[in-house]
Amino acid sequence: MSWNIGSRPIYLCRAGETEKEGKVGELRRSTCGTKLGQRGILFRNNLAKFIEKEGYEMYRNREHTLKEAFMPTHNATGTSIGGLAEKDDTEVPFSCHVMSSTMPRAIDTASWKMLPFYVNELPNLNPLDKGDFSGMELDEIKEKDPEWYARLENDSFLTRFPGGECYADLIHRLETCIIDMEQQINMVAVVSHVSVVQVLIAYFRRSPVAKSTFVKVPMNTVIKFSPKVGGGWVESQHNLLPNHSTVDNINSSNSNDKLIDSPIWGDQKKYFS
Repeated sequence: MSWNIGSRPIYLCRAGETEKEGKVGELRRSTCGTKLGQRGILFRNNLAKFIEKEGYEMYRNREHTLKEAFMPTHNATGTSIGGLAEKDDTEVPFSCHVMSSTMPRAIDTASWKMLPFYVNELPNLNPLDKGDFSGMELDEIKEKDPEWYARLENDSFLTRFPGGECYADLIHRLETCIIDMEQQINMVAVVSHVSVVQVLIAYFRRSPVAKSTFVKVPMNTVIKFSPKVGGGWVESQHNLLPNHSTVDNINSSNSNDKLIDSPIWGDQKKYFS
């Protein structure tokens, strides 16, 4: 699409890590839980600081653009030309269109006390519906139904979860969200889940959507897309919670994390070791 020639970036990330009870009653890291764990909270706080830093940088660039165009700094055009848009009446001089799924962990990750932005909770950004396997991690699904899991490994794009969705279904419900992102004249932040972010990354990279199941989407990382002259997007990735963080060191000895050969979770080891 070429509707918007502004300079606003689009930020994509997965919801923060949660915790859930393990088989022996211990807490283990999860991406399917409800409440953010320690690392999830730390990622949310770092995400707020990152968006604030990016927002001020974009604001300074816009002010410079106005001066270069011999325009008063208080008189923005309200259009996407040159990335100029009116500033909202908030505590910060920039605006951000925040989009989140309706999952509690995503809403919590997108809710920043230090930034006064409204969170648009959209069911279309909810993760791939796993149907009968809802709430289960892939290692648990593999253990419960190895025959179905083998079909998923064989065709991760068109294999539909029992009573749920496949990736082809997901693409259709994301169309309105993509249009919303494309039409914005201010920076956009999207907090969703691995399946949704994989499809969005494939769209902005202009790569075959059927290959979206192989897209790597690491946790605690922001994928930034900035429009470039002539169309297309420039991508950069920003890890906001390095593995050597204090929280990680505290929890490392008690971690029950598993790396599995996953057919669709692109941040696992099978296709990106």
